[in-house]
Amino acid sequence: MFRSLVVKPFSRSAATASATLGVKGAAARHQLSSIRFVSTEAPAYSMIKTETQGRVAIITLNRPKALNALCSELFHEINDALARFDNDANIGAVVLTGSERAFAA
Repeated sequence: MFRSLVVKPFSRSAATASATLGVKGAAARHQLSSIRFVSTEAPAYSMIKTETQGRVAIITLNRPKALNALCSELFHEINDALARFDNDANIGAVVLTGSERAFAA
């Protein structure tokens, strides 16, 4: 899941913000208060593994003791990963795979 963070000026004065952004007054304060950072860090999933190889995203079911038995938490993680990859312009295909012993029970 992508996390966003609104960053507000912490120790910069309006003059410093204006000089940094090349704008003046309220416009500088508005730009600084609306900056958003999005984490590209992959979320920590407990039941799936995700990776990318070029433009291909790979989602691997990872419940070896249960032979990848389907459950609601697994579906939530798959849906979250699919949404992340769907919103990534660098991904052209998604492969959903299981383990060597079983795809899913």
